[in-house]
Amino acid sequence: MADKEYKIRFKIETGKAEAGLDKVKNKANQTGVAAGGAGAAGATGFAAFRTAIMSTIPALNALKIALISTGVGAIAVALGGVVALFVSAANKAKEFESAVASLRAISGGTTEELELLTEQAKELGSTTIFTASQVIALQTELAKLGFSAGEIANSTPAILDMAAALDTSLAEAASFAGSTLRAFQLDTTETQKVVDIMARSAVTSAQDFNTLRESFTNVAPAAKAVGISIEETAALLGIMADQGIKGGRAGTSLSRAFIEMNKKGLDFRETLDNIVASSDPLGTAIEAAGTVGGRSLLLLAQKKDSIDELSEAFENASNTASGLGAAADLA
Repeated sequence: MADKEYKIRFKIETGKAEAGLDKVKNKANQTGVAAGGAGAAGATGFAAFRTAIMSTIPALNALKIALISTGVGAIAVALGGVVALFVSAANKAKEFESAVASLRAISGGTTEELELLTEQAKELGSTTIFTASQVIALQTELAKLGFSAGEIANSTPAILDMAAALDTSLAEAASFAGSTLRAFQLDTTETQKVVDIMARSAVTSAQDFNTLRESFTNVAPAAKAVGISIEETAALLGIMADQGIKGGRAGTSLSRAFIEMNKKGLDFRETLDNIVASSDPLGTAIEAAGTVGGRSLLLLAQKKDSIDELSEAFENASNTASGLGAAADLA
């Protein structure tokens, strides 16, 4: 008698596994009865078929238990995930409330002002990579610098861009942007311009957030005092950075140059021209700005033609193809 291969496909639905298995048993028994009325060859074949099915039943029962166990386990995991989600949400809410309380205490703002800032924080927390609590923390740093609620609202979105673009913390970004605005006596509506200049500086010269912060912190007050714009200051620092002088060293050196020239009533651009035309450039630079400042003047005089070009690039840092500005583009 030729061997025959029988393929049985069992489809078991969750919740109906046990009934399905009982049905399999009944069908197997019915097959055995039918086999009893057949010929010897047929009876033998059906008996073997019945035996094969019945031997499968224990395995199916084990499968049923596994399915039921898996189902319960999946439900438990799902419920655990839901619980964890609610716990996380509750913790985030507490974190946000705590951050708002700190902002209220530091800013001394009115209920309406706080509502303005918290609504802004929620919106930015849902549309940027930062959470609402982190945005509140940034606003708090600006409040520490004496910014009003309106000034904070003006500055916050742009500073978020700078933090993301230059890969720094919101607190550091807020402190840097805020102090730069103050040093150059700029209105907070110009925050976007400031952060775009910083982003463009990082892209076009050998600088990062830390070197930019150190250099600008040291030179900004003196630059403003002698009438050097933030765009031109960024250009000067960028040129110096590309020549290996950056960070606090660059800011201090350039600041000393501005101070010494101011004492002597010297114009910055005219002084650079005099250094270029001099038969003793180093001596002329040191005479104008002292030993520390003179070295910076000498370097800048050698790259004088690049200053206007870079200054113009920084003036247009907010005019990018996307219309969002250099910081947002980099972010």
